[in-house]
Amino acid sequence: MHHWQCASTLFRPLLLSTIISNLFWSGFSVAEDRKLTYSSTITDPSSIALSDAIKGDGNYNATVNVDNPNGSLEVYIGQTEINGKTYNVGDYSVNIQGQNNTAASPYTAFFGLAADKNNTITLNSFSFSNNLMVGDAHHHNSTALIASNGSKVTINGKVYINSLVEMETSGASSATAANNGLYATGAGSTIAANSGDVYINTYGKNFFEVLTQNGTYPSGSSKSDAVSGKHGGQVTINQTGNYQVNLLGNLDLGNDFANRGSITALLNGANAYWHGTEVNTYDAANNIWAGNLDVTLMNKAQWIPDAVNAEISALNLQKEGVVNLHGLNLHTQKSQNESVKIYDLKGSEGIFLIDVNTSKTDDQRKNGSDFIEVVSSSTGGTHYIEALNVNKLADLSEDIWVADAANNVSFKAYDQIDASNEYVYDYTPILRSDIKEGDPASQYGTNWYITGVKTQLSAGGDTAMANASLNYATATARLEIDSLNKRLGELRSDQQENGVWLRYKGGEMKSDEGSYFKNRYNFYQLGYDHKDEYENGIWTTGFAAHYLKGKSTFDSGSGDNKSYGASLYGSWNRPEKQDYVDLVLKYSHLKSNFDYQNRLGTVGHGAVSNGAWSASAEYGREFSIGNNNFIEPQGQLVYTHIDQADYTTSSGLQVQQDNINSVIGRAGVRIGHRFEENSNNDIYLKADLLHEFAGDRRVTLQGKDAMRVSQQEGKDSWITYGIGTNIQLTEENNSRFYLDVEKSSGGDINTQWQVNAGLRWEF
Repeated sequence: MHHWQCASTLFRPLLLSTIISNLFWSGFSVAEDRKLTYSSTITDPSSIALSDAIKGDGNYNATVNVDNPNGSLEVYIGQTEINGKTYNVGDYSVNIQGQNNTAASPYTAFFGLAADKNNTITLNSFSFSNNLMVGDAHHHNSTALIASNGSKVTINGKVYINSLVEMETSGASSATAANNGLYATGAGSTIAANSGDVYINTYGKNFFEVLTQNGTYPSGSSKSDAVSGKHGGQVTINQTGNYQVNLLGNLDLGNDFANRGSITALLNGANAYWHGTEVNTYDAANNIWAGNLDVTLMNKAQWIPDAVNAEISALNLQKEGVVNLHGLNLHTQKSQNESVKIYDLKGSEGIFLIDVNTSKTDDQRKNGSDFIEVVSSSTGGTHYIEALNVNKLADLSEDIWVADAANNVSFKAYDQIDASNEYVYDYTPILRSDIKEGDPASQYGTNWYITGVKTQLSAGGDTAMANASLNYATATARLEIDSLNKRLGELRSDQQENGVWLRYKGGEMKSDEGSYFKNRYNFYQLGYDHKDEYENGIWTTGFAAHYLKGKSTFDSGSGDNKSYGASLYGSWNRPEKQDYVDLVLKYSHLKSNFDYQNRLGTVGHGAVSNGAWSASAEYGREFSIGNNNFIEPQGQLVYTHIDQADYTTSSGLQVQQDNINSVIGRAGVRIGHRFEENSNNDIYLKADLLHEFAGDRRVTLQGKDAMRVSQQEGKDSWITYGIGTNIQLTEENNSRFYLDVEKSSGGDINTQWQVNAGLRWEF
């Protein structure tokens, strides 16, 4: 609130020490540097002519030191001196510091820049800081920039106003303060700040805030107005929406119905906010306000009201503009809102952030929750309700009344995304607007209620579950344990006693069952074996080492996985019967890392490692069906034990993957043709049916909100099918190449494609 107590006197300070120094603010040029001191013996100058202030290069920097002046004091640090004059100002900066704690000075006022003679002023930038401490029964007026008497001020760059007037509390102080940022008053007076970032903080520290029109100041009070447009004055801020706007303080429109002031501000982006209250006067009989407020919020820009029960004449909520009834108000340093009443809600797809409560019940069924009132809407629209502690509503016994809105305004539920990624679930409240018996009457059109909550796994929870499924798929017969043909090719063609082999397997597997993952992998294996011939058959025994590396995609993240280990194997075959038995014992150490990101952009990371043991037994027999064609039925049984793994993600989610004991059976067939010119060369088709007889999986997630235990039975079935070949590379039949490609279908986890290729040398 602008408050004059003493008449101003235009004073050109001939004795004021003026120095020119290389002072840079925000990267600007040399400025006129003035140092002003006010004390018990110094009370002048009371005004500095703006022409003198900006002489030289047009820039101005003033430092004001206050040390308990004697008597009342009103100072215009820069003031227009000629009626109708135009001023072109560069970078304008004022810094006030010191104290006034004596009863000898009942009133002080400092005006950073006053345009009060129908002037036109343009500034490159404007900065005003006031860190004055006041005490006793002192009243202080701090006004950063005022335009009056038809003056027009345009700021073509940044605006920075930080007026942190503090009340001294060591004694019985009853000081009061009027703290103003941008102030336009009187018909034709305008302030435009549309070409740069705007930061205005008019915080009166240790005072209690006056949030309404006031003619007097109660003891210990402060009225902190970030922007004022009164008696026909107009202020516009960021009309294009291209700049960041931060407002901490009231938007004051006064009580003059004959000369209606206006404030227009567009806040755009997650870093933009207004913490404050509209100060305006409403004529209910004629449905008219003294001033016109046009505040637009969009793209996560938010308003956090000062008042417990806030009211605003009009608000334009565009896509993802936020009315935050939950957050800490940086102006009052409190989080106290309980309701908001909007007389004209414009726009669509805004967000109302509210607290809900089930711990108490009142007669109106609000349960102590925040409440939204929309008296009318000149545009109509649909907006979101986001209940921050909606996780508490799982067992709600009675609907919670959260809004009463005009009929052309509707609400949808907004998913609660935990910003810290500490939750197991994301929550969506369930809303209704139908009328049921016992519902209170709507005052404005339609009542809205929260009736319960829907849940889905959070980004961290979903990714941890998907990664657990990936580890299982990697360790079991779905990937690492193979048939004899895939591992060694056609072993019955061996001619030499010793063999060395190398193979590669690459592919992609995918699961849409539960938590989604897609994994592309590359698997390498190197082995050696020795052949011994016995009367009842030939045994080939050996060992192998393997390494796997994969890349994963999840719904809310990505990751990589590795495994390395070794295996022992023994394969028996009878050439005369063309059958075989293959036995494998294998160990793998599994490691995986994953990153996740929720829809708010918060990221997290997890890492897990554990071991897996596998044992496989396979039998197959080839039958000739004429014309060098053959058919080979096969059967295989694989047991895999995967160790328990416990870990905590970077965002605090605790994950426990229990032991898994998997038994998978395979019944398959190869149908192929051996080439007449060389029977060691063949081509074949293959198909397998696989079924998991055991393999229950249990994963426990513990978060800040809940515990989730996920259990999945090991009863899956699927088929694989493909084509392969074995090729002799040398006439001595001591080297061989084998290749097959396959895919699977019908399972919870499916192989989209897989290529398996190997080389074997014998000596």
